[in-house]
Amino acid sequence: MLVFSSLFKPRRQCSACVFWDVVDCPIPEGHNVREASGNIIKARESSGYNGAVSIRAYYGDMNQTMVDVKEPVKELSCVPAGEDKDLRLEMLLVDFLCWIISHPAPATYMLIVGDISEHKEFIKAFVRFEKQGYTCLLAQPQISSVMKSYGKTNWLWKSLSSGGSPLDEDQSESSQLVDSTSVGSGSS
Repeated sequence: MLVFSSLFKPRRQCSACVFWDVVDCPIPEGHNVREASGNIIKARESSGYNGAVSIRAYYGDMNQTMVDVKEPVKELSCVPAGEDKDLRLEMLLVDFLCWIISHPAPATYMLIVGDISEHKEFIKAFVRFEKQGYTCLLAQPQISSVMKSYGKTNWLWKSLSSGGSPLDEDQSESSQLVDSTSVGSGSS
């Protein structure tokens, strides 16, 4: 049984939270979770999003979690979420909503997810929380309609995972950019 009580406790030292679907946005080959987490934090800071951050990584296979997380990473908590994408995204969304409840705006959240265009709950959350003063950062394996419409700052996952820069406005509007390292779309 997973315990989520820490999500409900306001943490003043945590000004941002990253919700990372490791199945659809996997750790790049040749890297480990420590490096990928550090690069996520570095990319945020390089883009002007400073302050404490926690990262919640949603794994499909707990055995893979154990392979990736050999040493604890201070900012990282791993959540075994199963291989079923809909259930994994549902778990991520519930955790995200719990975090929002205990972290009043202004606050920043980052979603690192695959295609969520069919998951209207995320769209509703983006709209509602933006109006309440939250900042949404979004990273996906490829540019999507969700990215073009709702993320304040957007990255392609390949760039974010290496500490790279976010997309500029022209790139965000282009549907031609695709990260070919995407996993979880049926190709391996």
